[in-house]
Amino acid sequence: ACLTCAPDRLLGLALDCVTACPASAFVDGRRCTACHSTCLTCTGPSATQCASCRPTEVLTADGLCANTCPPTTCAD
Repeated sequence: ACLTCAPDRLLGLALDCVTACPASAFVDGRRCTACHSTCLTCTGPSATQCASCRPTEVLTADGLCANTCPPTTCAD
């Protein structure tokens, strides 16, 4: 397991040195941090920072993954 990586590498989820984070994580400084469990991809650790959701879910305007669209909204 690594504690730090070369300047052109990030500390991965498995504490290895990687060139890019996996889709299920985001860059947090010099390390990869996992997305919230409800997100497929994300921009941060919170459930309201999802960038995409599982195929059976929809991404709401406030960045949440939901089983259905909120009232008064439509899925694209």
